Amino acid sequence: MTVKFEKGCVNQEHTLEYTVQRPSGKYVYNDSNSTTQVKAVSHKITLDYKKVKLKGSINISTRLHNDTNETGDSDSTDDSNIKMILFKQGKLTIQNPTRLTTGEYTGQIIDSEESVLFARIKRHKNLTAELSEELELFYGNRMLCNILLFFEKKHGKTIHLITACCLKQHAEFICAEHQKDGKVRVFASKDLFFPPHQRIRIRPDGCLGPITTIEGPQHSFLYFMYMAKDNFTSFSVEFWGSLGNAMNAVVEFSADNQKRGALEKADFNINNILVPRYFHRANTMI
Repeated sequence: MTVKFEKGCVNQEHTLEYTVQRPSGKYVYNDSNSTTQVKAVSHKITLDYKKVKLKGSINISTRLHNDTNETGDSDSTDDSNIKMILFKQGKLTIQNPTRLTTGEYTGQIIDSEESVLFARIKRHKNLTAELSEELELFYGNRMLCNILLFFEKKHGKTIHLITACCLKQHAEFICAEHQKDGKVRVFASKDLFFPPHQRIRIRPDGCLGPITTIEGPQHSFLYFMYMAKDNFTSFSVEFWGSLGNAMNAVVEFSADNQKRGALEKADFNINNILVPRYFHRANTMI
């Protein structure tokens, strides 16, 4: 997959982050009489940029994978069933790309679409619903997201934290909303791919420990509910230390399903949060 920018599209250097998902080789279109709409797909690229930074469009070029039509199907010389599919805020739109002499297909992004791919599909008038479902078979239903962690307050030896798992494009807004309420963001994860309803185990470490009850340590969980407006978990931990000591707080996030494994680890100095708040409180009491 190739990403090209028009000459003079920016006035200064900018960073564009992206991720690429390869299609699964397990799903291959074989039956010409099948009702399946999708026959072959390219890699899927997800871009993270803001249109206001660019004066021109972005050109995307790629090849299709497992495209059996290229080797004998009567449709192989007909590109009317090759489509450029764009995703923006969960909605799907379809455009007609151009075939290059190299066998690649190319198209332009003229707005801030999130994900782009190319596909060979059967001719059909109403494709959107079918495409959305069938493309999950090629790429899976994983979505690009981030885990965020916020400090809320401290009461005695108890520290109250809030963590959220959100779609990447919503992370900036969620941070602004929590910070508006006086919470402090202490961690933002790298880009992660999660399926809907992914359960995430939260484990405190370092100078933080789980709250212990008669039933033993209480573990907290976070769910990736991408359709929920308020998709966050509030939880409390015990502070094992004293104010001013250089002690690191650690909160580990791990997948809690059949494929358990570490996802991310928030490692931060708790004093950078507690000490300024302590002096602020002391000054207001003078």
